[in-house]
Amino acid sequence: MAVEYQQAANENVDFDRIDEDNPFQDAADGATALPDAGPCPVQCLGHNDGRFYFVTPSGQLRDLAAKSLGNRQEITALFETKLGWAGAAFPKYDKEERYVGPNYPMVGQWFMGECAIKGIFSPDKVRGLGVWKDIRGGLIVHCGDRLVLSSGHKVEKAGRKLDDGWVYPAQPPLPAMMRPALNDPARIGDMRMVYDHLKSWNFLSPAGSHICLGIMGLICICGALQRRPTLWLIGDAGVGKTELLTLLTEPVGGLDNTLRSSDASAAFVRAALQGAARPVFLDEMEPGPRAAAAMELARLGFSNDQAGVGRASADQKAILQRITAQFVFGSILHPEPKPQDQSRIHFMELGPLSADAAAVETFNTRARMIKEIGPKIWARMILGYPRFLENLLVYQGVLGASAYSRRLTDKFAPVLAAAETLLDDVVINAGTAADQISVWGLEEPEQNDTEADECLNHLMSCQVDTWRGGDRLTVGQLLTKVLDLGARGDGDSARLNEETLPGYGLKLGPANRGTQRGFEYLMVANKHQSLTRLFRETRWQGGVHRQALARLEGAVAAGPLRLGGALTRCIKIPLAIIAKPDNNGDVL
Repeated sequence: MAVEYQQAANENVDFDRIDEDNPFQDAADGATALPDAGPCPVQCLGHNDGRFYFVTPSGQLRDLAAKSLGNRQEITALFETKLGWAGAAFPKYDKEERYVGPNYPMVGQWFMGECAIKGIFSPDKVRGLGVWKDIRGGLIVHCGDRLVLSSGHKVEKAGRKLDDGWVYPAQPPLPAMMRPALNDPARIGDMRMVYDHLKSWNFLSPAGSHICLGIMGLICICGALQRRPTLWLIGDAGVGKTELLTLLTEPVGGLDNTLRSSDASAAFVRAALQGAARPVFLDEMEPGPRAAAAMELARLGFSNDQAGVGRASADQKAILQRITAQFVFGSILHPEPKPQDQSRIHFMELGPLSADAAAVETFNTRARMIKEIGPKIWARMILGYPRFLENLLVYQGVLGASAYSRRLTDKFAPVLAAAETLLDDVVINAGTAADQISVWGLEEPEQNDTEADECLNHLMSCQVDTWRGGDRLTVGQLLTKVLDLGARGDGDSARLNEETLPGYGLKLGPANRGTQRGFEYLMVANKHQSLTRLFRETRWQGGVHRQALARLEGAVAAGPLRLGGALTRCIKIPLAIIAKPDNNGDVL
């Protein structure tokens, strides 16, 4: 029966007969380019949601709506100086058979058909200037008008869709003298001179100069990295922050060839990147909303896994702005980082520079020399990329064996591996790497407060409406008072614990209900109006404190429990966590 229906459909003269071997008809039927015209100078990339994507003869990416593809001005602009092909492929004649120009509607129809053949195009699969990783494990250096492939072994014109599925459109080209000198890379002696120059700055951390050298290396290949730790330079005016920023960018053409600003919003940075892999230098990032937004942007740029910033356009189209950048910030003070930022950012504090005249002269001489060999340094990092990957594995292993968390390893290993790649021609061994880490005082991972620690600290420092000696107590002080009174057998301890603390959604209790043992846990309500006030306008408001506090070691969910007249579930936190002594032996 199905065959009869199909035959009947095929015999219907009002419709084209179905080609059983190719049921999807060619959208370009009736628009066939004359063969003598040769290949079209405009590349058709595909289509997506009613828009058609092309690369112009000069290599620029263009997209047009269907209604624009028959427009004379749009087609002329698309061909740039190669409009002659359109006239040769789709000539138009007047009644006297005289040539009058291209048949623009037919050109547009042909373009739509070619884009349909190419298939669906992803507009966010576009890469701009910078160094990128290709699917074969090599690098692609996008210089604006040229793509250098396989670490210098092949050069292509920009404006192509490569085998990796990405389009590399042409952009304003880098001047020839600023491009990586792949035929004459820097040597070990050059890099020793750069390293000595970095030691001219007064870093308060023993690893400061090494980390900055590593950041210089990461700047050279930031688009090829899985992890991009941020550098934040801090110090008083006159400590050389701007000079250091200049030095770090010399390999890629100096500050003039980077995205640099002293008053830029996060939205400006996202828009200015335009798909490029570039260093971003933001100075004067003093604590405030602007610095906090920039820090969040750097968090997104830290990892390829975090993709970028998603937005919706006015016509409700999804837009993904990829953040592929090596961020370096400078300020006198920096905003207090969240736990997730502490494990992504290297904060390097600088002291005053030497004012000795001889030292200043040596400094200026070396700065001029480094500026001249900048493209050679860039080339050394590009050509040393395979060595960088091996160094990275070594440092990851050594740091992992030193109790570093995975995130802290991601913060330090790329920087140290990049520095070693610039300083030596062979891969470092694990023993030497371990010795380096020990010398710099990095053998023990830095101890940063977790989200749970910060939430608990906030709670302990909140003031409550309980007074002592004319002063309002904090939650931590109130708990100390309850514990001290209980240790002395004072009956006020039980009153405060049964009446005052529950009024704030808190209560001290034994490990198990019904036992007569002393206080072992602090119980914090999941939902309580007084706790809501204590956490108002923090990132733990709205009951989020429960999630954070539940991550404390030994914390468990409990309840239901009646606190201040409300029946609620709670988090039981061991007092050993809350009352652990500080460096002075004090608790709470």
